[in-house]
Amino acid sequence: MIYVIKKDGTREEFNSQKIVAAVNKSAARILYTFSDKEKEFICQFAEEHAEAFKPDLHQCRSKNPHP
Repeated sequence: MIYVIKKDGTREEFNSQKIVAAVNKSAARILYTFSDKEKEFICQFAEEHAEAFKPDLHQCRSKNPHP
C-alpha cells in the first residue's frame, strides 16, 4: 500500500483519481478537456511512478538489520 504525506503531516492512501481530478481542473482553466484515453494514461502514469517510489524493504533491512 502506498501512502501520501500531506502538507499538514497526515497520511492518506495514494489515489491516482485525485491526480486526474487536479490535472482536469488545471486543464479546464485553459478550456481543454481530456479524453477518456488521456485520463486513463494520466492515471496509469501516476500509479507506475508512485510504485517506483516505494522503498525496497529488503534493501532497507540490509542497511539497518535491527528495525
